[in-house]
Amino acid sequence: MTIKQSSDHQLNCLIVDDNVAAIDSLTYYLGQCDETVLVKSFVDPLFALSFLSESSCQIDLLFLDVDMPSLNGMDFLSIIENGLKYGNPAVVLTTAHASYALPALENSKYTRGFLCKPFGYQRFLSMLEKVKSSTKLDTVLKRSSPKADDKDYLLVKDHGQRETRHIKIVKSDITHIKGGANYPTVYTLDSAFLVRITLIDLSEKLKEYMVRVHKSYLVNLSLIDSIYTHTLYLVNGVEIPLSISHRASLMNALSKANETLS
Repeated sequence: MTIKQSSDHQLNCLIVDDNVAAIDSLTYYLGQCDETVLVKSFVDPLFALSFLSESSCQIDLLFLDVDMPSLNGMDFLSIIENGLKYGNPAVVLTTAHASYALPALENSKYTRGFLCKPFGYQRFLSMLEKVKSSTKLDTVLKRSSPKADDKDYLLVKDHGQRETRHIKIVKSDITHIKGGANYPTVYTLDSAFLVRITLIDLSEKLKEYMVRVHKSYLVNLSLIDSIYTHTLYLVNGVEIPLSISHRASLMNALSKANETLS
């Protein structure tokens, strides 16, 4: 079922569920949100795979039923995670049995949470906000705004491929940077780039977004989820070492950020 064409300012969503009533509920909920658009829905997961592999439309968020007869959600996830042609959508599992979703939550790089059926509109909204926070899907909206200034991008040489290539990375998409013996690695939520630039230079170029928390690590201040004595966690679950010598500067940066937002 095709719902409507998405605009440049909306998150493209896909539903895969063999239950028509469940699709109808999600369709209604998505229709109530200005920032989401349902591109298509499928009762047959095999048709959904074909769409993902052949369509030129990028899917940002996939609502995936776990218990389906022809191809269950776990196998569906495995297929799209192991094939570049399927894109890299954030995935919310929908299931009547929460325990079915736990393996995917632990092992899948795409899964951001689950909705236990039946669920209401408020539960749906809460999950949508969680997904946006944990994956920074809201940057899709920012990126689609008219012509972002070049200062919002980091242009680097990526040495992770067979041939060196120049990469333009949205600065706010960078989760953290890890220094290495030769070159640092710049991480986003779904990619990693081995770059030919020093950690000190990266720190200067990204000072509006990143803070040093260890001699070998820079992290995106807005993507920190929790802080402990010697470690911190990002919203995507990545664990970063925190040195005592950098703890004070981190807390100071967080304090200034909170003052700016208040």
